[in-house]
Amino acid sequence: MSLKKQPTIKGISQFRGNAGEMYVSAELMRRGWFAAMTARGSRSFDILARRADKPIFAAIRVKTGHGSFLWSAKKNGTLFLDMAETGDFTVIVDLPPTGTPIFYVVPTTVVEAHLRQNQETWLRTPGKNGRPHSATDLTRCIYFDENTSLYSHGYALTWAEYRDAWHLLDEGISSMSAGAGR
Repeated sequence: MSLKKQPTIKGISQFRGNAGEMYVSAELMRRGWFAAMTARGSRSFDILARRADKPIFAAIRVKTGHGSFLWSAKKNGTLFLDMAETGDFTVIVDLPPTGTPIFYVVPTTVVEAHLRQNQETWLRTPGKNGRPHSATDLTRCIYFDENTSLYSHGYALTWAEYRDAWHLLDEGISSMSAGAGR
């Protein structure tokens, strides 16, 4: 008996990305946050959120996939536009074909540091037939598996502390009112 191949839907990654943003918005609201998805095509953030009970704000970037996650750097090497030291989070949504999503709530500065470190390691490691990798390759990838022996892999273990770490939104954000009146 042969298995029928699932039909391919053009733009399925966009559907997956939209679903990830909706899952994150729903999870934020379930946890007492107002969550507003930004306009399609916003360059920096996908969701802007505010605690319902206090003046705490978060700008959230959502990356949705399953097992591996890919970012594209800009031509100047920038990975994240308008990145801030506080209140800036990337929620990685591991969305399997069936079952519930797994969320990793990671400060964007941490994501950027790991992606840069992985890229540097990749550039130092010879490629096929011992040839050097090209610094013009703008893609950055991490894999949520348990193989920590390969660079860019093992993030299911490396970032275990960020799995469902929604508390970081409350703990890692400076209140907007702290800068009021300046």
